[in-house]
Amino acid sequence: MNPRDLPEVVAALTMETHEVRSELQGINGRIDRLESQMQATREENRENTDHLLEHDDQLRHHARHLNNLEAPQQ
Repeated sequence: MNPRDLPEVVAALTMETHEVRSELQGINGRIDRLESQMQATREENRENTDHLLEHDDQLRHHARHLNNLEAPQQ
């Protein structure tokens, strides 16, 4: 490599470094948004699961009540 080309090479590498940093910042921003969305989805799923379990408990309670009405224990 010709020593005269060194300033041009350094300038090109500096520009490339800035471009890579900018791309990484964009990627990090997307990762942060995805993590937030995943957390919100987990919370929503947890709430839905809790709701389903509550209804399942209610259905089981009603089924036991109906069984007792149909065949009372003597």
